[in-house]
This record gives sequence, C-alpha cells and structure tokens, in this order.
Amino acid sequence: MVEEENTAVEATKTKRANGFIVDLDYSLMNLTENLRTIYLKALEDIDCAMSAEKFISKVYGKKTYTVAEDLIKETETEAVDFVADIEKTLDSELADATPVKLVSSICKKVIPTDMKCVFVTSRAVNIAQQVIEDLGMDEALILKADKQDYLGTYDSDVWAKAANMIHVSPRSCTVLTTPADSARSAVLLGMHTVALTNSMLEYQDYSGVDYFGALTDNNADEIAKCILSFAN
Repeated sequence: MVEEENTAVEATKTKRANGFIVDLDYSLMNLTENLRTIYLKALEDIDCAMSAEKFISKVYGKKTYTVAEDLIKETETEAVDFVADIEKTLDSELADATPVKLVSSICKKVIPTDMKCVFVTSRAVNIAQQVIEDLGMDEALILKADKQDYLGTYDSDVWAKAANMIHVSPRSCTVLTTPADSARSAVLLGMHTVALTNSMLEYQDYSGVDYFGALTDNNADEIAKCILSFAN
C-alpha cells in the first residue's frame, strides 16, 4: 500500500512532456518578397490574362501546381514546365536561406526549457540541421515532409507525425506556422497554435489559433511567453 502511494506521489510530481513544432519552410526567408520576385520572374514570358499580383496572392499558401494549372490553362505554357521553373528557383533561393530573425529569437527563448522540438521542412533538411546547430538545439528532431507540400499546407497527419516523433500528445504540443490551412490542421488536433502571417496571407481565415501576429514584428518575448504558458 505504501509503495503504491509513493508511486502515485512520484507520478504527480512528474512534469507533463510538451512539444514545440516549427514549420521551418515558411520561416526560412521573408517569403512575401522572395516569392513575389520568383513568381514575377516566372510570369515574364507567359501570356497570362491574370495579373501577376493576383496570381501571386492566389498561389501563395496553396499547392503551386494545382493553382498554376488552373490560372495558365488558356496559355501555351505547360503547367508542369512553369512549376518546374518555380521549383528550381525556390531550391536556389533556399540554398542560402536563413531563418527569419523573429523565429530564431523565439526558438532561443524556448530552448532553455524542457520542451521537445521538431522542425518540419519539405526541402531544406540541410538548413534545418544548421539551424539546430546554430541555436544549440542538439536534441531537436527534423521531420522531412513531402516536397509537394512546400507551398501548400501541412495537414493533420504531418503535425501528428511530428508529435509522435517526440512521443508527446498533440494536445501537449504548440505549432508555429504561417498558412491558415496549416494552422487549422493543427487546431483540429487540439494543438496550441501560433500563426505568424504577413501581408499576403493576412486575409485568410485564422480563426481558432491561440496567437496571431506578424512575421516581421519585434514581439519574440511576447510570443515565447505565450508558447511557454501552454506548457504549464
């Protein structure tokens, strides 16, 4: 009986495991301007009835091929070639990419805690490894997602897999992401969600997220405090 009571006391004292999951792809560079430049360049030689700016606003945060196929269907350009050019340029841009300062600052404030961390990326594993090294996050893990989802959304399966990697319940995890659909997928799993958006995405529906802010704002302290409060 005494042994059972002691076990119960020890269990009570054991702190619940918490996870911090970062959508690294959207954090690697200021995608508002970088993607705008990439798409404008790709559209230079295409006779597309839709304006470049409107195209960009539609494709941003969506699966590139699906949107491109629909928007340039009346042109002589093949969607697969158009998307291939965009993919090639993205790979080139990411080769020298670094995390947005705000995201790095948030991570630096979260890592001294005992939260388990996973970086989710679809094409930048080498950069994720460098980020982990630079931030001293030796125990952080990397989840390589399907490449086709880079400009789309991470669905609930991706977030669930990330939580499973660190053996933490999704309800004890906080996801940091940008696209509204990715955020809602995390919300549906019962995850705490921090959405850092920008001018090209702020029109999307972010209802249900725990924190909504601008990717470029100097609010790392506020966001980190919010994330850590979920772990208490």
